[in-house]
Amino acid sequence: MEKHKKSILFLRTIIGTCFILIITILLIWGKVQLFVTLVPGEAVDYSIYLWYLIPVMYIVDYFKYAGISSTFAFLLSGIIQEFIPQNTILMYLGPGKYLNYFIVAF
Repeated sequence: MEKHKKSILFLRTIIGTCFILIITILLIWGKVQLFVTLVPGEAVDYSIYLWYLIPVMYIVDYFKYAGISSTFAFLLSGIIQEFIPQNTILMYLGPGKYLNYFIVAF
């Protein structure tokens, strides 16, 4: 039974590590492509869509470009929440300590 739990934990670690690596590679690849392509892509013409589909298409287009960054940000915040004790975070983000906001941002 103990060996089964260790193998499941090992498998979860491998899958999590692969997920983090894939998201990081996609984030870096997207940023590199911004520097490689000199001409920005064409603007999307939303007038070809029906009026009630325009917000949906806008959101889909937004997540096409910001989805990887958002996923990386949520992943990073989950890692911080998991591995840094809450008391440490509250110590640096306590009320009335404006200098600590710069420390945490750094």
